[in-house]
Formats: sequence, structure tokens, C-alpha cells
Amino acid sequence: FKAAKGLQAIVDTLGKSLPAVGNLGGLLFLLFFIYGILAVQLFGNLCITEDQSPNALRCKIIHPDVLLDSHASFRNIAVALLTLFRVATGDAWGEVMQSCKLAMGERGPRAFDIARAALAENPPNYQRVYENLPGCVDEDDLQELGITCGELPCETTCGHEYVAPLFFASFVAIANFVLLNLV
Repeated sequence: FKAAKGLQAIVDTLGKSLPAVGNLGGLLFLLFFIYGILAVQLFGNLCITEDQSPNALRCKIIHPDVLLDSHASFRNIAVALLTLFRVATGDAWGEVMQSCKLAMGERGPRAFDIARAALAENPPNYQRVYENLPGCVDEDDLQELGITCGELPCETTCGHEYVAPLFFASFVAIANFVLLNLV
């Protein structure tokens, strides 16, 4: 079995490299976990498509093109870890970042009157709301529109315009560095 000696050398080499691969795997998990917790804190309030929560009306007045996908959000740590894996692999991470940096757009002097009238129509005319209140809405805007979220005040639908690019760029750079060490 002379051929088995070559195979045995490969298996021995693999066995000796497993502790280093385990260390890099642990480092990668720690990186994902830390960034996952940060993401839940920073972006957990953002609206997602197909939102069925009790305060979903605040999300219906945001244009659907800028909402996070229901499979790529930061509502809880489990989905955040999956979303960060998606970002680390480069799968449309720019779209996720753009949704996370959503800011208020320019509004005209009668924007809230028009938006309030559009919401009062039966069925509500969300297209007119998108046109008059572009971008996100904060707590004060929701209160002015008369939108309530039960007993609790509604959360903002705004992201972090300057923090999101730093968050995602640093995560992608660090995650790719660790992943390249695995190869």
C-alpha cells in the first residue's frame, strides 16, 4: 500500500491544520455575533416587506423599494446573523446598506396635509404618501399624521445615514480578511 502513504500524509496535514481552522472559525463567529448585536441595536427598527406587526401602518407609508427584505433584516439576532452572512458573501449587500441608511427626503409646505388626506381615502392612496413624504418618517411625523402603534409610541423608520456605510464597509473588510485566512 505505497499509495496509502501519500494519502496518510494528506490526512496528517489536515489533522494538524484543524486547530488553526477552529481558531479562525471561532474568530469569525465572534465577529458575526458582535456585529449582529450592533446591527439589531442600530437597524432593528427598520421596516421590512410583508410586515405583519401591530404597528405595520408606519411601514406601509414607506416606499416598498427601500424596505428591507423579510429574509434580510435585523429584527432579532438570528435573522441578523443570517443577514450578515449574506453581506459577508457579497450577496446584494449594497441594497441592504442603502435600506439601512434611509433618511428623510425633501418635503413641501403642505406635505403632511396631502399625506393625511391620502391616508384617509378608502383604500388609502399610498402612492401620494410616497410622493409627499419621501424617505423615512420619524416619531414626530407619525404623530402629526395621526398614526399610533398601540399604547407605545411608534418607532422611527429612519436608518443611520452616516453610520450604516461605516458599519457595512468595516464588516465586509474584516469578514473578508478573516475568510481569506481560512483559504
